[in-house]
Amino acid sequence: MKNKTIKVLGLLIIMSLNNTASAALISYTFSGIGSSMFEHDGATGVNTTVTDSSMFGFNLSDDEVFSGQFTYDTSATESSFRANYPENNAAIYSSGLVAYDVDIGSFSYSSSSSGNVQIWDDRSGKDSFSISKHEFLDSDTFISSGFYMFDYTNSSQTGFLIPANLAQIYENGIESFTFAWLDRNNGDQLHFRGNITSLNAVPTPDSMWLIAAGLIGLISFSRKNKSEAVSE
Repeated sequence: MKNKTIKVLGLLIIMSLNNTASAALISYTFSGIGSSMFEHDGATGVNTTVTDSSMFGFNLSDDEVFSGQFTYDTSATESSFRANYPENNAAIYSSGLVAYDVDIGSFSYSSSSSGNVQIWDDRSGKDSFSISKHEFLDSDTFISSGFYMFDYTNSSQTGFLIPANLAQIYENGIESFTFAWLDRNNGDQLHFRGNITSLNAVPTPDSMWLIAAGLIGLISFSRKNKSEAVSE
């Protein structure tokens, strides 16, 4: 009976791990630090590298710490890009990104509207997973942001399906983050770039429930065994 109980509890935990790997909606948290920033003057067309900026009403430094979370859908439908340009070895899923949250210093951004997921398989000798988001914050400000992972060992992507696990490409690759603001009235722009320093998968609710159930079962089983040992 003891062996059977242990097997059932173990199965619950294994199911939770499998569920995380195969779920359609996958979430990751990330963080990093800024590496560079420049302002673009819409009137003159001149780019100027800066260490601090308040161009868009908030203060930002080029070495600002940033963090965020994104959720993507592994079952998203691929666009026609690869069919039209097969030589590029890239696939685009225009609704693959389903949620994107970012904090850069005092600036916060959150969106649940769709964005792009792009996959490279041996494009110019490298694999890649990237997400991008472009939208109006308000009637005056347009934003563009991207999260990019490049594997120069060309070993993390086989085919063009959206991966459920980003661990391999993160371990093998180089990761970067960009965020840009555009004033549609005068053409002024602010561009921030940073390096990703951490990336962590977020367990799905179902997985958390199964893990919790398995742990509670193990605790109860352990207590029962102790009680039986004392009574003997």
